[in-house]
Amino acid sequence: MAINSSTFGFFGITTLFFISIVTIINATEPEVLDIVGYSDKCEPLVLQMCASLMPYNTTMMPNYFGTETQSDASLSSIHQFAPLPRLDERCRPHLAYYLCLLHAPVCTKSGKLLLPCRSLCHDAQDECQDYLAEQVGSGRWPKEYRCEELPDHEAFPDVHCIGNPKTKLSWSLPPPKVKAQKKNGLKHN
Repeated sequence: MAINSSTFGFFGITTLFFISIVTIINATEPEVLDIVGYSDKCEPLVLQMCASLMPYNTTMMPNYFGTETQSDASLSSIHQFAPLPRLDERCRPHLAYYLCLLHAPVCTKSGKLLLPCRSLCHDAQDECQDYLAEQVGSGRWPKEYRCEELPDHEAFPDVHCIGNPKTKLSWSLPPPKVKAQKKNGLKHN
């Protein structure tokens, strides 16, 4: 099987995802505390666009926007960007990665939302400017996706967030919750 640039682009971004997350540590900046939410419930990732793209299989709700269910998230503004297969090769991985982290955040052991870094948002904007101009009309980033509300790891190194897959930040992510399987009447994890 030949691997073309679009296949490598997706798999490259997926692989680099696991190199780009920083561990969550309690942040002290009030702005960050206002953004970070908490949830103690992990659930299987079923949001169609994200389940097929992201390298994790569990999410938690509410998400960054306060959406309580993945069904509601699928009806939200994420579908403004739904024609991802038609996107420019440079734009697609950045935009999908960014949108899924907001709408279907990776489930963390701590229950804290692990948000995209502001720099990741800026990278998605930069790579998708032509697409936004064509699809959204004005070429302006929709207000609910503005970067200023996200943690800025560059300005505040103690703030932890999911960075650009090209960054060299180290990270730690808990394994996804896996339901115990019964085997011979015994429960195994």
